[in-house]
Amino acid sequence: RPSPLLGILRRNGYETTTLYRDTYFGRRRGPWVDNYFYFNNRTLCSLLDRDIRRWAFWGYCRWFRLSRASSFPSSVERIISADAGGGPQFVMAHIHKPFHATASFRYLSDLERFRTNYLRRLAEATAYLGRIVRHVEQDPDAILLVYGDHGMRVSAGVEFDDDPEFFVQDRYGVLGGVFPPDACAEWFDAAAAPGWMTLLDAVHAVLRCLSDGKGALVEPRTYAIDTGGPPAVLPPAPVAPPYADFAEFLYE
Repeated sequence: RPSPLLGILRRNGYETTTLYRDTYFGRRRGPWVDNYFYFNNRTLCSLLDRDIRRWAFWGYCRWFRLSRASSFPSSVERIISADAGGGPQFVMAHIHKPFHATASFRYLSDLERFRTNYLRRLAEATAYLGRIVRHVEQDPDAILLVYGDHGMRVSAGVEFDDDPEFFVQDRYGVLGGVFPPDACAEWFDAAAAPGWMTLLDAVHAVLRCLSDGKGALVEPRTYAIDTGGPPAVLPPAPVAPPYADFAEFLYE
């Protein structure tokens, strides 16, 4: 599907590349990105519908892993080392580490086992990130933005009304960072002025940084999180159920 961000980048001469571990997001490149990579070629399992995959071939496809995790940093290195026609590049790479709790997770009984696995995967992700940082720092104009797509989800089984702060922070609070540390610093500071910043705000901070302060965002914005109620159209502020204003549940 078309993306305003990719549209902005394409009109400014960027070559766009996306990287994922398998064909979960599709088996072929669409018209809105220039390059689409995944680690492995298709297998019989990847050709099956997700609902069928877990039962096919006596359960084999449920456990078969398409990805070779060790190839992630080397894949990113190869992509950002490409000439790209001498123009700027935008690379979005998704890694499945340190991963999150599954839907069957229960906080009291599964937390310690999850913690052990999480720390192991976190160490692997840290090693990957270190390789990528060392590669990126060879380019004085490069900006690396690292972020989580959602929280750890150890609140599985917890309802919003039971503990709103835990529910929101665990599912929607993410860590993020930028390298070099001073890249676009004034624009990140401005975006975080309210005391919090969303991933959307971070992306727009980079856009402002690269365009001498010109913004691409339509104001005003309404920020809200899904509290798990039935699907509904996000209403204008003030926010009404089943959505809640996440500014009420900020990290300390």
